[in-house]
Amino acid sequence: MTEIIAGDKRRNRDNSKHLCAVEHYETGSVTACQPYRANARPMKAALFYILCACIGGGLAYGLVLMLGGSMPERAVVLTGVQGAPGDGNSALNAAMGRVLANIDVPLVEDMHACAFAVSAEVSSRPRGGSQEIGIVWQVHDPMGKPLGEVQQATVVEAGALDTEWGTEASLAARNARDGIIAIVRRPREGCA
Repeated sequence: MTEIIAGDKRRNRDNSKHLCAVEHYETGSVTACQPYRANARPMKAALFYILCACIGGGLAYGLVLMLGGSMPERAVVLTGVQGAPGDGNSALNAAMGRVLANIDVPLVEDMHACAFAVSAEVSSRPRGGSQEIGIVWQVHDPMGKPLGEVQQATVVEAGALDTEWGTEASLAARNARDGIIAIVRRPREGCA
């Protein structure tokens, strides 16, 4: 577990120090942390890192690297699922979180320059004695620009998902994983 220390430092399990850029000062939420050299000036590095996050790379990014920083890591913010019957909204969101965590994709709660928002819209309509379920997983950049989507469709027994999704949520998340990862791993300037 990482302990955040007020000011500008945190310590990891290995006791290494990291410089943190805080986006929301009133809430204290940390958006990104970068390793720094012991002889680097933390406030100067923090200023350059914040500039880097604001202008998306370029000169400020180069200065952060010169001070011993590294490229921000890509991460995912799960922004929710809507429209699913039963417990599908929460079950699909939780299942996607588990699937991404199992393949070492960092999950964060706040957007930063190298984060991707992943959400899903679920549709359901009757089809004879069965029910057609459609899921569209959407990936957006920090500014809300759509980067891609993964579409899924299946037919289940009518009412089968009206209460609990159970393993269906896990299967849907696993089947969407590769498409989402392909979008998240596309080259993006300034991101590891």
